Amino acid sequence: MTAPQTTPIKLHLHTVIEQMQQREEHAFDETGQITQVGNSLYLRYVETSEGQGLPVMIKIASDGTLQLSRGNSKTDTQFKLYFNSNTPTLANYRTPYGKIPLKVVTNHLVIQVKQQPLAGEINLMYQLFDEKQHIGNYRLRLLFSV
Repeated sequence: MTAPQTTPIKLHLHTVIEQMQQREEHAFDETGQITQVGNSLYLRYVETSEGQGLPVMIKIASDGTLQLSRGNSKTDTQFKLYFNSNTPTLANYRTPYGKIPLKVVTNHLVIQVKQQPLAGEINLMYQLFDEKQHIGNYRLRLLFSV
């Protein structure tokens, strides 16, 4: 069995967050890595907004689902969200104050990947809910290329 090949990539990420009648937009240009393991692609980069470096991993699965992980066991906050156009998913958001259970409803998910040269685009719209209420609406557009 051959080892997975990791390739450096450039990423452009644009996010829109709507919470409690407030709207935030963020855009990032980062460098990262992409690795193919089996039929899944893993994009990894460090988000350097607000002076801190948070590791981010995005898994593009062959079944059209997406996993977004931000933070790790060494950071105060960590979450792993799963996006599936057909089914709401559950997640836990770890904070310094404890875990917050979340429900993720994927409203729109389109993933496009081309091989030569390796590049792609992810367009995602989703909603987050805690146990009691709607937290917010989120949009993410990620472009990546070698």
